Formats: sequence, structure tokens, C-alpha cells
Amino acid sequence: MMRLLKLELENWSCHDSLEADLERGLQIEGRNGTGKSSILEAIRFVFKETARGYTNRIRNGERRASVKLSFSDGGHTYLVEKSLYVDKASTASMIQGDTQVADNPSSVHKRLQNILSEDVLEKLLYIPQDGLTNILDRLSGREGKLEFDRLFGLDKLERVWERTGQEIQDSESKLEVYADELKKHPENAEDDFKDRISEFSASVSRVEENASKLTEDMEKVKEHLSRVEGELKRLGEAKRSIDSLNKRKGALQVVDAETRKELESLRDRIKKVDVKRKDLSTLTVKKRALERYKGIREGLHELRSTGDRLEGLKDLKGRKERLLQLEELLKEKDKVREAYERGKSGLKALEDELSNHMNELKRLADYYSQLGGLEGQAKCPRCGQRLNAFVMEREKVETAQEIKSVEEHRRMIEAQLNEVRESVDPLKEKIERFREWEAEAKHLRSEVGGMEAKAVEYLKRQQEIRARMEKLGYSGEELPVVEEKFMELTRVSALIKSLIDEVEGEERLKDKVEKLEAKHAGIAEEMRAVEKQLSQTSYDEGEHRDRTKNRDRLSDSKYRIKSDLKSLSAEVKMLKAEKKALKDRLIHYYDLRKKHDDAMDHVRMLKSAREVFHRDKGLVKYLRERFIVRLNSLLTQHFKRFNTNPRYVDVSFDRDYNILLRTTSGDLSVSQLSGGERAQLALALRVALIDLLSPIPLLILDEPFGSLDEAHREILGESLNKLSEQGQLLIVTHVHVDSLQLQNRIDLGGY
Repeated sequence: MMRLLKLELENWSCHDSLEADLERGLQIEGRNGTGKSSILEAIRFVFKETARGYTNRIRNGERRASVKLSFSDGGHTYLVEKSLYVDKASTASMIQGDTQVADNPSSVHKRLQNILSEDVLEKLLYIPQDGLTNILDRLSGREGKLEFDRLFGLDKLERVWERTGQEIQDSESKLEVYADELKKHPENAEDDFKDRISEFSASVSRVEENASKLTEDMEKVKEHLSRVEGELKRLGEAKRSIDSLNKRKGALQVVDAETRKELESLRDRIKKVDVKRKDLSTLTVKKRALERYKGIREGLHELRSTGDRLEGLKDLKGRKERLLQLEELLKEKDKVREAYERGKSGLKALEDELSNHMNELKRLADYYSQLGGLEGQAKCPRCGQRLNAFVMEREKVETAQEIKSVEEHRRMIEAQLNEVRESVDPLKEKIERFREWEAEAKHLRSEVGGMEAKAVEYLKRQQEIRARMEKLGYSGEELPVVEEKFMELTRVSALIKSLIDEVEGEERLKDKVEKLEAKHAGIAEEMRAVEKQLSQTSYDEGEHRDRTKNRDRLSDSKYRIKSDLKSLSAEVKMLKAEKKALKDRLIHYYDLRKKHDDAMDHVRMLKSAREVFHRDKGLVKYLRERFIVRLNSLLTQHFKRFNTNPRYVDVSFDRDYNILLRTTSGDLSVSQLSGGERAQLALALRVALIDLLSPIPLLILDEPFGSLDEAHREILGESLNKLSEQGQLLIVTHVHVDSLQLQNRIDLGGY
């Protein structure tokens, strides 16, 4: 049997931290606004499927609230923890012993439903404020009967009765459709379908027999056509061979003519080689005389290049003077940097102090704003407790004075900060100029050193060039004259190279002539072989023409028979399709008739079965009456425990589900009872239902004494004491009841 053990709250409602022992029950007392009911809400929250509507339970100023509930069931101990967050979804976990068995809200709720359902907790175990006696009205009369069915689970059987009625209507609708479909067919539909199928079968056999005869004719035509095509193939190969040999003969004639022409050209070129040998000797002498101008030309171009580079070094003196000026200016750099660093440190200290004052101003302004927002609510923004007007006004005045003081100090710091900035900014600009001067001086040093080295190098290079030109015999010619001589040297060198290639190629020309003569002899030999093959190949154009006509005639016969076969095949296919369509219609007819018969049987079966689930007879009535008999017995037992007046004999529900109390002097209705007796009867009914339906002997009451006078409170308190002896009782009340003495108690007090 299930039993609650312990409840732990953190940042829940107005409770920053709370632990409650539930195993021996719990009596929670305190004034209104102390968070009594929120403790019961925490237990209900554990069994809820979603956290919707509970985020307002997070304590003011906090980002998270958590509820832990431990309980035992079936020899196992469980711990459920659920947490709410301001800025994200809720979380949940469930531990059995030392093993986690669920790790999210959905799986935790599913496991809890198997132990104690949310529905049982809300409808039976939890009694809201002023709701103790509501159960007497809820379970009386016709509506009470329906409520009993829901509590006992009989409404599920009634829904079976309702759904079966709907299914009967659907099945009868289908039955009408099937009957209408059957009416479309004649009475002898089956015999008619079978006769027409037999006729189509005979037509298919007749057409297939004709197709078989045409197939035999087709084989004979194919055999004859194959012989004729073989003869045509032989004649065609002979013709292609003759055409190929004639084509080869023409190609050999063309190649032979080209070979003879190339031989004549080569022999003429060999005769001209002796003349070119003499021209080569003359040009070689002239080239030797012109070769010195190549070196002279290179020297003149180098002298011009080095002269241009020396011209580019004229600015060397000006750069040296600028370098000396910059080195003089950079001597004050270290003094200025030290002054700037001192100013910068002072500036950072003032900025940090100003930032601290701004943060303090923001905090005070927010706090002042929160104090203003509490008007009309009169609750502390930290803990939610009520505050009086005097305390709030004093807090506002003190906060305003503190804001004024911090603001004055902030303005003083800003003035100091502006003064320091005015002295630091010029130093920062001067340091930036020093950086620019250092970069410029570094660049000038590099340039000056490089320019001096290059000037020496260029002068030395000019001396070397002039000495080399004198050795070549340079006598002061201008560059255009030297260029003209160099161009003449280039032309002579090209002519010499061409003549050398031609003179040295004489042997190659002779080899080529020898190869071409051998090629000419080979072509003549191949021509004779082609002529011989042509004389040995026979071909008759007339025979080829006759064979072609015979083949065309046989092909026409073949395609005509093939067309007839195709038509017969299409006819067979059509006849078979129509035969299949008739068979399908016959099968559809059989299927329709079977569905009609099955639907009729199904309707009869549903009508018979439906009566079992009728709410006022059959199984539902039987189970309801058994539940009421057990409930009457338990109700009488518990009422007599709470009310010891001997005049009450028993309590029960009549046929109209009204509660009757049989006494020694006659029957009484609920309306004839006093307030205390109504409370005792309502408590007895609630406990009887818990005995019947709940897996845990638990009752949770929120302010059960609110609507009772002092005498009736004491009567109810004594009844609750008796109830707590056999089950768990959790009670929240803002009034003290002397007779109520549970073993475990929490007093939340008040302001």
C-alpha cells in the first residue's frame, strides 16, 4: 500500500526552504498569506502532467523552484523531484531505491499514474477550501448516478454501448448499399455470366486455330527467303570486292604519280647544292668582321642604363639633411612618453571610480522603482511578506537621499575626468607624431645607405664597360650606327644557318631519293597483283537483279502473314479480355452477395451483444449495484465511527441515488442534518470511496473548518483525529481547533 514519507520545498511560493515529515500525517496552521495552501499545491504539482499555471509559484527574485516528494509503495521507496524555471521548460526525475527510473516530466507522470492517478488525487483525495460537503450534492440524484459511473469506471462500458449503437447504424447503412447493388443484377445473373463466358471460350479456340495455320505458312516463306538472301549475299560480296579493288587501283595510281613528281624535285635540289657551298664561304668571312659590334652594342646599352640610375640618385643630399632634422626632434621622446603614462594611469582610476558610481546609481534607482511598484500590494519584494505604509515611506526617503549623494559625487568625478583628459590628449597626439618621425627616420637611414652604395657600384661598372669596349676596337661610333651593323650581323647569321642546313642535307636528299625509288617499284608490283585479282573475280548484274526481285516478293508475303497474325493475336487478346471481364463481374457478384450476408449476420450479432452494456440493465447495472452495496456498508461503518449517536442505524443510497439515514425514529434526508452531522457524513462518504477506489488511505484538506462554527469545528476535529489513526491526513487551517491533535504539526505563524 502506498504511503507518503517526506516533502522538501526550495524557493516555492514564499518558502525559501521547507521540509515536512508526512509519514504520520501533517497539521499545518498559520495566518492567511503564510503559504499554507502552497504546501498542498506542491504535492498536487508532483502528480500533474504539465507545469502549466505553476510558474507563478517560483519565489520572488529567484530563477528556479523545486519540489521533492518521497513515498513508499509495494516494498519500494521512491523519490520524485520536479523543478520550475523562469526562462526554460520544467524538469522532472524519479528514483526507485538507488536507480533512476524516469528522467523527464512525461515519463515521471506516466509512472506515477500507474501508482496513484492524477484523477483519483484530484476527485477523491484532495478537498479544496469550503469543499468538504460538496460531495453530498455531487453524488445525489440523477447527476450523482452519472458521477458514480465515472468514479467506478462504468462510463467506459456505457461508451461501449454508445459506440456499438453507432456501429450498428454504420453496418445497416452498408447492408442497404449491398442490397441496392444486388438489385441491379437479374435473378439468374450467375447462369447468364457462365453462358457468356462459354461463348467467348469457343471464339478464342476458333481464332487460335486460324493463327496456327498462318504460323505454318510463315515458316515456309521464311525458309525460302533465307535461301534467296544467301545467294544475294554472295553476289553482293563479289560486287563489293570488285569495287574495292578498283578503288585501290585508282589510289595506287595517284600515289605513283606523286612519287615520280617528288623524285624529280629532289634530283634538282641536289644539283643546286654546289652553288650554295660557294655563297656560304663568302658570308662566313663577312660575319667575322661584324661580330665585334655585338659586344659594342651591349656595352652602349649598359652605359646608358647605369647613367639613368646615377641620375636617379641626385636627391641623396636632401635626404641626409632631413634625417639629421628628425634625429634632433626625437631626443624629447622619452620625457613626453613618461608624462603621458602618468596621465593615462590617473585617467583609468577616475573612469573606474565613475563606473562604480554609475552602477550604484542604477541599483538604487531599480530598488526605488520596486518600492513604488509595491503600492497597493504592500508586500516585500524580497520575501513577499506584507509591509506597512510607514516602513515603505521611510525606505523611499532614505533611498532618495542616498541617490542624491551618489549623484553629487559622480558629477565631481566627471569634472576631474575632463581636466585630466584635456592634459593627456595633447601628449597622446605628440606621441603619435614621434611614432611617425621614428618610422620616417628609419626609412631614410635605409634609403641613404642604399643610395651611397649604389652610386659607387654604378661608377665602377661604367669604367669596366668602357675598358671592355676598347678591347673590341670601339672608335666612338654612335648607337644608331652600331645598331645597323648589329642588324646586318643578324641577317648574315640567318643566311649562313640556312645554307649550312642545305649543304649538310645533301646526303639526306640522296637517301630520300633511294627510298622513293624503292617505293615506286613496290607500287608497280601491287598494281600488277590488283589487276590479277580483278581478272579472277566474277559478277553477273542480271542475276543480282532477279534475285533481288524474288527476295522482295517473299518479304511482302512474310509481312502480310505477319500482319494477319498480329490481327488474330489482337482479336484473341480482346476476346480473352472480355472473357476475363465477365469472370471478374461474376467474382464481384459472388463477393457482393457474401458481403451482404456477412453484414446481415454482423448486424444481428451487434444488436444481441449491445444489450449487455446498457446503462440500466445487463453488466453495467449489475456492477453498479454491487459497488453501491459495498459503498453503503463502508459509509455506515465510517459514519458511525465519526458520529456515536445511537439513534443512527445505517446510511445508504436509495434507488434515485439520494442518501437516506435510517434512525430509530424514522428515515432522515441530508437536508435534515445539522452542519456538524453533514460534515461527518461528507467525511464518511469520502473515506468510503477512498477505501473502494484509492491505492492509498490519504486525505488532503484545505481549510475544512472555514464555514463551520466553533462547536461544529470541534466535532469535525474529533472525526479527523479518528480518521488519522488508520490513514494519512494532511490538513491546512488558519483557525486553531482544540480537538484536532495530529502527531506531526507545522506552525507558520504570521507577520
